[in-house]
Amino acid sequence: MFQCAAAMNVSVGSFCDPDGLEGLAHFLEPMLIYIYLSNLQPI
Repeated sequence: MFQCAAAMNVSVGSFCDPDGLEGLAHFLEPMLIYIYLSNLQPI
């Protein structure tokens, strides 16, 4: 049995959003998860 783990630190958050794009960090987080999950290959 194989096990693996991954982590990502983007070093930004909602306090770093540019003016006019508030909520960008909260939008991108689920998008990154969606992209990751959609590219999983069955073993």
